Amino acid sequence: MTSAMYLRHSSADKGDSIAGQRALCREWLEHNGIEDAAEYSEDATSAYKKRMLDRPQWSELEAAIRTGQVTHVVARHIDRLTRSMTDLEHLVQLVEATGVRLSTVWSSDLDLNSPAGRQTARILASVAQGESETKSQRILASKERARAAGRASGGPRPFGYTSASGDLVDAEAVLVRQGLQDALDGLSAHSIARKWDASGVPSARGGQWHVKTVKGVLTRWRNAGQLEHKGEPVGEALYPAITDLETVQAVRAVLLDPSRVKGVFGADGGPKPTTLMSGLALCGACGSPMKARRMDDGKGARVGAYTCSARSCNLTIRRELLDSEVARAMTRFYMDADVSDLAPSDADRAEYVRLQGERGELETERAGIIAMMKSGSLRAAEAADVLGGIEDRHSAVEAVTEALSRRFALAASMAAPISETGRVDLDAATAIRTRFDAQHLDLRRRQVQQVWIVTVRSRHYASGYGLGEKFKQQARLKFDCLPRPAMSFDNLTELTTVEYD
Repeated sequence: MTSAMYLRHSSADKGDSIAGQRALCREWLEHNGIEDAAEYSEDATSAYKKRMLDRPQWSELEAAIRTGQVTHVVARHIDRLTRSMTDLEHLVQLVEATGVRLSTVWSSDLDLNSPAGRQTARILASVAQGESETKSQRILASKERARAAGRASGGPRPFGYTSASGDLVDAEAVLVRQGLQDALDGLSAHSIARKWDASGVPSARGGQWHVKTVKGVLTRWRNAGQLEHKGEPVGEALYPAITDLETVQAVRAVLLDPSRVKGVFGADGGPKPTTLMSGLALCGACGSPMKARRMDDGKGARVGAYTCSARSCNLTIRRELLDSEVARAMTRFYMDADVSDLAPSDADRAEYVRLQGERGELETERAGIIAMMKSGSLRAAEAADVLGGIEDRHSAVEAVTEALSRRFALAASMAAPISETGRVDLDAATAIRTRFDAQHLDLRRRQVQQVWIVTVRSRHYASGYGLGEKFKQQARLKFDCLPRPAMSFDNLTELTTVEYD
């Protein structure tokens, strides 16, 4: 006979532990002359909320039972195996199918093959289920009382606070505020995670920052001093707020927007960009976006390049050349642009927050109409009319939001010295280029996307102008400026403009 111990501890089991169960089971095994037994243990796992087959270790043990590798299971009590009548019936069927012996330290063997044994087991399982239900009600009632009093209902220390209902940790709260602003200014959660790691301030658990944890911190309602239940705000809290409610609503609308996870080539999806111009540069022959790839340079070496994504077009350009020319174009833009005109004002930021809040309200309104239609309380024709109006309002909000977002993205890079006239000094061109090159890739891409439409023309485009090979390649590029159309230029006519290099 091959024996195995099954040990299970739930977070609600006060004063219990895996180690304690292990000691009791080993003592029972030794008393019954069994020297060796495999161990299957599950910590912080509920037998009330989780079915037996949803528990990984039990699933492994059951597989071993059904294949004959385990013929005897020992547990401290039947409530370690199951706390539900449904799972008990599953256990009865397992015993009938395999003949496995079940033993418990506190209640001896469970003879599930006899009517009397099954009756005893059902009584014990019924009592265990009743205890779990009562315990669950007590926990829920305790959490409700905490929320009614404005306190958090327990849990680990949240980042930015001394405890779940405690005061602010100033250094962490400053980081959260900056992260909220960074999110509104266009930085991704990945970039914010990198900034927070660079700051030397660890997460609440003492580890590095990741996209999921950054999003969790920045989109939680507690930042606005709100109690949260099942992802929704349920009232004012006693603990202090880090920012205002409008800012939290705006950041949630940005970071939880499903469109942020789409690929770089549009709504049809695509890989996460790892180069500056992949998906942004356009093919001058067919208008398709260009993608990054590596190709043979004709001398046996592999080099980075951008190539047209259309299968019928073979237009390519060296990645190093295009990236350098785009960086020079960005430098030129920041040299010539009026910073005071481009930078968002406090009124712009307030309007952006308001619009993001309105967008969230429209999403909620749309979900409510769809729910009413599904329940039959609103006819499809009526719902279509209402949803059409919501879509029109949503499109108007999106248009204004996108315009403001463009200004925020540009403002995020404006840290070069500025003269009294509000224009960047010419001597600062090198600093502007250095700063741009040092920024996170997604921020550089966002700036390029908001400033330039970059078109790459055929390699033969500049033939006949008497240009050297390097200038021929540069002459293939055309830059159309979105925020300042008058700043658009064509490299073919501007090859001698190098003061911004």
